[in-house]
Amino acid sequence: MKNRMMTTTMLALLAAATTTGAAKASLYQWDWTPASTDGSNLGYNSYGGDINFIHGEFDSSAQTLKWVVNYKNESHLDPEGFTLALNNGPNPKGHSGELALIYFDATRSSPVITAYGYNGQNSTSTYYDGAERNGVQTPDMIMSSRSAGGFVNDMIDRRESDNSITLGFEISTAEINSHAPMHPGPGGLADWFGTGFDDHLGIWMHSFRGLDTNYSGDFLTQWSFKKEGWLDGSDFTTTPEPGTIALLGIGGWALIRRRNARAA
Repeated sequence: MKNRMMTTTMLALLAAATTTGAAKASLYQWDWTPASTDGSNLGYNSYGGDINFIHGEFDSSAQTLKWVVNYKNESHLDPEGFTLALNNGPNPKGHSGELALIYFDATRSSPVITAYGYNGQNSTSTYYDGAERNGVQTPDMIMSSRSAGGFVNDMIDRRESDNSITLGFEISTAEINSHAPMHPGPGGLADWFGTGFDDHLGIWMHSFRGLDTNYSGDFLTQWSFKKEGWLDGSDFTTTPEPGTIALLGIGGWALIRRRNARAA
């Protein structure tokens, strides 16, 4: 009887732990195509590249962000880069002093990633103007793949067998998310979010054709283009993966079964 009571108690605790693990998943995934009806306040323009699909992953435990965009093959200018701001629900546009803006430049033999504190105005000025105040403010430079930081796990610039183009990356976001912004938002340093998402996602991504870039040292001095498109919106739904607590629940159940078998 005592063993049964212990088993019942353990099962209840493990069930609660498993539920908690699912509710607090560390890995979230997001998949989008132009046919999607998820999210709100959606704005999409294919002028900078006609998107087939986007796949995003954010792991809040490992602090990694994966972002992959596949563009249709077209007879004119290929997409050569994009800018990206993400958060956990609201539309990122206008959130100065809160978010990182990532520039992905595929104009070179090896792509370049740079990240800045988003100025709340637009993606094409953040790299040289750090704030939304009047005048040109010092840009808030966070990181660059041109330096020896080693935050890049993978970069993709690939033409597929169907002639579509895939651009993307996987990076560690720890430095971005722990960054102290040079130009804080209205609430001060506490406003800083960085980048990533959880069970909801807000996105502000611009794609570019005919991109022309230059750098001084590690960071941009030029980001000019012939055509620009965008995808932005709020409250997109992501797919959470089970957390480690849920896996511990499965392991704990196996342990209980083994103990009961020995007791029998």
